[in-house]
Amino acid sequence: MLIPLIVSLFLYLLPNASFGVEPTIRIEYYTVSGATAEEIQADLQRLGPKIESGKRFHGLTTWELAWKYRNARDGRQCWVTSVTTYVTITTVLPKWEPPPGPVNAALVAKWDRYINALTRHEEGHQRYGIEAAHEIDRRIMKLPRYPNCDLLEQAVRKTGNEVLTQAKEKSTRYDVQTRHGATQGAVFP
Repeated sequence: MLIPLIVSLFLYLLPNASFGVEPTIRIEYYTVSGATAEEIQADLQRLGPKIESGKRFHGLTTWELAWKYRNARDGRQCWVTSVTTYVTITTVLPKWEPPPGPVNAALVAKWDRYINALTRHEEGHQRYGIEAAHEIDRRIMKLPRYPNCDLLEQAVRKTGNEVLTQAKEKSTRYDVQTRHGATQGAVFP
C-alpha cells in the first residue's frame, strides 16, 4: 500500500516526467460450423490460427510492443524524461455458426462453456502483454543518468528487450501450466 503511494509521489515531484501505456486490443474471429461436436472440432482443428511452426490452436493471442522516450541533457549527462509504450494485442477466437433449424441444447451449452473458458485463457495472454508494457515504462523511467545519449539509447533498448523476452517466457509458461487452457476448461468437445 505504501509503495504505490511513494511511487506516485515520486513521479509527481519529478519535473517533466511522464509515462504511459497505450494498449490496442483487437479481437478477430474465424468461423466454424457443424451440427455435431465432431464437426465443430474438425473445423477448429482445420481453421484455427497457426503459429510460425505451422501448429494450429483454437485461439491465439499475439502482442507487439514498441516504446518511445524523450530525453534531456546538459553538458555532462543524458536522462529519460518521459516514455510511452505501445502494445498492440491481437486475439483470434472461433465463432460458431450453427446450422439453420433447431440446434441441440446440450451442444450449445457445451460450446458456451468452451468459448467462455477459451476467452478467459486468451485474456491471460493479453494481460502478459499489458503487464510487459507497464514494466517497460517503469524500468525505462528508472534508468540512471548516462554520460551521453548514445549510452542512454543502448540502455533503453536493452531494458525494453529484456522485459519483452521475460514476458514471452511467462506467456509460454502459462500455456504449459494450463495446457493451452485445458486446465481452465478450454476443451472442446
